[in-house]
Amino acid sequence: MKPVPILIAMFIFSLAPARCDAGKRVEEEVVERSVEFSPGGRITIVNVNGDISVNTWDWPEVRMKAVKRARAESEEEARLLLEKTTVQFDRNEAGVDIRTEAPKKPGRNRNVSVAYAVTVPKEIDLELKTVNGTIEVKDISGAVDAKTTNGRIGLTGIVGAIQAKTTNGKIGLLEVLGPINAKTTNGSIEVAVGGSGEQQHEFRAATTNGSIEVTLPKGLKANLKASTVNGKINTDFPITVKGLISKSVDGVINGGGELIHLKTVNGSIRLKERKSR
Repeated sequence: MKPVPILIAMFIFSLAPARCDAGKRVEEEVVERSVEFSPGGRITIVNVNGDISVNTWDWPEVRMKAVKRARAESEEEARLLLEKTTVQFDRNEAGVDIRTEAPKKPGRNRNVSVAYAVTVPKEIDLELKTVNGTIEVKDISGAVDAKTTNGRIGLTGIVGAIQAKTTNGKIGLLEVLGPINAKTTNGSIEVAVGGSGEQQHEFRAATTNGSIEVTLPKGLKANLKASTVNGKINTDFPITVKGLISKSVDGVINGGGELIHLKTVNGSIRLKERKSR
């Protein structure tokens, strides 16, 4: 098989001259790249410090804008740190791989971050990882795996399997349709399931310090397991319960179906019925 030529457009330019931020010098640089990319395949973004935002369009192309920021005591130190921080953008057989390469120990009073804004076709799979940053994704028809350490995760209009994990941050999943596994340590979880309720998928959500609120279609059928230690469990749905209700519920909704497993330690759990539109 003959190799398929891949055209990658690349633009790198300085966004602004060095400026002061809380007594530190700040250097910024924008990296923009794009490549032809038909629906299907996987896009991976691995960041070391900063936000990731993914939006979609009806165009067979992946377009990336990355803003690099370096902070240091002097302009020279900030510029050197910025030069050592690179954005890797690679097209391969599986899809597109985007990664931040930065010094692991930038030094005292030094900091570097990269903020990604990426536009992609709708029908793809996403794998997103960052530290100290939020992850935002809209309107993907495919699997989304999103992980951050100190930051919020917001996924809207996802039709596909969802893995969402953060340590210190809220998770918001709105108008989603597919299997869900959401986990955080210090933060609430809010989920609104789309569709008519006929499509049934396993759903797990767990947090340690935070509430869980789930909005479901009226006709959804599910087996429910919900538990809290310091909080209450409230539901809009009639539930056929096994055993006694105290801080946990084990029962069925509308005759039963796929498992919905909700668990928190310090927080309440609320199941809401989606209002008719």
